[in-house]
Amino acid sequence: LKLYCGTEHYCKFLNSRQQRGEKISAYIQRLERLLQRAVMRGAVTAEQMDQTRLAQVVRGTQYQNPILLHLRLRERQEHPPSYSQLIKEVREEEERQAASKCWEAQTLEPASTMPLPMASPPQSRPDACSLLEPLTPVLPSSQSV
Repeated sequence: LKLYCGTEHYCKFLNSRQQRGEKISAYIQRLERLLQRAVMRGAVTAEQMDQTRLAQVVRGTQYQNPILLHLRLRERQEHPPSYSQLIKEVREEEERQAASKCWEAQTLEPASTMPLPMASPPQSRPDACSLLEPLTPVLPSSQSV
């Protein structure tokens, strides 16, 4: 039993989901090709593209994706960004999150796996009085006046 969606490309578009391990930017690019074909076949008007694209991105993106949440894409469906704006924002966020993960990985790793050198045992120290003796001048004995 095959669902009727107007055109085959629009059906593929509506049934498209982000694949495990696929970046959102790659998913959006894949969606865009299907959406362009659906527009050429008359299933979607050019004026509906931004809203249709964003609705499918929200619907087809893996649940609780941090990029989707950070860019607040669900809340922007009334005034959706254009394709170029959407892909720019998503790529910037992907780069920011990748840099953040890299930074976290560096700060969580130990600075070095080499053992620290052992401190040398304290050496015996002469007492303070014996160090001061050579510095103290010999005073002549006091003479009576």
